[in-house]
Amino acid sequence: MMSDPIEYLMDVWPLSTGTEDHLTSHHLLLRDRVRNEAFQEAIRRVVRPGDLALDVGAGTGILSAFAIQAGAQHVYLVESEDILSCAQEIFKHAGWLDRATFIRGMADRVTFQGGKVDAILIELIGNFGIDENILSVLPTVRNKALKKGGKIVPAGLRLFVVPIVEESLEREFGVYRSVLYGIDFSPLARLADNNIYLLNFRNARRLAEPQLLAEFDFLTCESDTIESRVNFSITEQGRMIGLAGWFEIDLCEGISLSNPPNENRTHWDQIIFPIGEAQAVEKGDRVSFRFRYNTTAGEDQWAWSGVIHTRGGIRRFDFCNADRFLLPKVRTRHTVELKTKN
Repeated sequence: MMSDPIEYLMDVWPLSTGTEDHLTSHHLLLRDRVRNEAFQEAIRRVVRPGDLALDVGAGTGILSAFAIQAGAQHVYLVESEDILSCAQEIFKHAGWLDRATFIRGMADRVTFQGGKVDAILIELIGNFGIDENILSVLPTVRNKALKKGGKIVPAGLRLFVVPIVEESLEREFGVYRSVLYGIDFSPLARLADNNIYLLNFRNARRLAEPQLLAEFDFLTCESDTIESRVNFSITEQGRMIGLAGWFEIDLCEGISLSNPPNENRTHWDQIIFPIGEAQAVEKGDRVSFRFRYNTTAGEDQWAWSGVIHTRGGIRRFDFCNADRFLLPKVRTRHTVELKTKN
C-alpha cells in the first residue's frame, strides 16, 4: 500500500558547496564496511516497498540510499550542515531526485504535517553512543513524524563501562603531575582530571567485568539525562587509570554494532573517564561509580564520582567535565608597551 506524502514547514537554508571540511570526516564513515553493511541489511529488513523514510542527520545520504534500494517511495533527508549538497549530488547522479526531499536545518525544529513516515533512520551515534545529541533530538522528531507502528533504525542503545589499566596512557596522563625542563606542570592536573578523553584502546587490560551503565529504547525514550550507579569487583592486579566506555546499538532484531576496547572493528573510538592519579588495585578490591549526564545548550555534561576500596584503605574521587576550564580566560591586549633596556 502506498503511503501518503507529507509536507514540512521550516526556514530552508540554501544549499551551498562549502563541504570541504565535512568530506575530511565523512570518508571515514563511507569506508567503515562493518557499520555500513550492518545498516544496509537492517534497513533492508525494516523499510518496505512504498514506505516513507526520514533520515535524521543525513550527511552524504547513505542511509537514505539504502532505503531507496529497499524500495522506499520517498525519503526526507534532514541535515544541518553543508554536506547535504553532497547527498543531493549523489541522488542526482543515481536518478533518485524525484524520490527525495532535501531539508537543510535542525531535524527537531522541522514541523511535519499531512502525514507521517514509516521509518526513521538516524546515525547520530558518537564514540560513546549518545554524544551526538541523539537523546535530545530523536524523541522530538519521533513524536512529530513517526506513524504508530513505525520503526526506527537503530532501535536502541546500551552503554558499558569497565575499569582498565593501560601503562602508556598512565605515562601520558602523568605529564600533568610532572616537573619537565625545570617547570612544574601540576597546576594543570585538576584541569586534566575533569576531562573525558577520546581514545582507541588496543592494549588496555580490563580489571573487572564490564557493567551496563544505561539502556535506551528509541521508540519510547523521552529523557536526555542519566543517573546511574555501577559496582565492580576487581578480578586482577593492576594500576587503574579510569573507566573505559563504549556502546552497543541494536539496528533491528538480530543486527547490532559495538565498539569495545581491543575488539573494535568500526571507525568509532572509545572514551575514558579518568580518576586522577592511577590507583593500584588487587583481586577482590571493590570499585563503585556514580554517573550523571545531561545536555546543556547542546553540550554533553558528565559527572563521575566514586569510591575505591582496597586493602590499603579507601579513596574517593569526584569529577565533572563542566569543570574542565578552571583557569580564568587570558585577556589579550591589542597594544602592548615594551619596556626599554636600562
